[in-house]
Amino acid sequence: MSILFFLSGTLSPLTIQGLSFFFKVLDNHILLRLSLWILTIGFTLAGLTFHITARR
Repeated sequence: MSILFFLSGTLSPLTIQGLSFFFKVLDNHILLRLSLWILTIGFTLAGLTFHITARR
């Protein structure tokens, strides 16, 4: 579960840009929105926390 959070947080800008290529409804400037970066940092920190907790 921790690797899922970590990868989705780390790769979410690339995922959104890839989806916006296939689905023209998504705006390509969505990468600049603050909420996406907050979600990215949140998922990355959650994955890192779960990873450290699981290793102990």
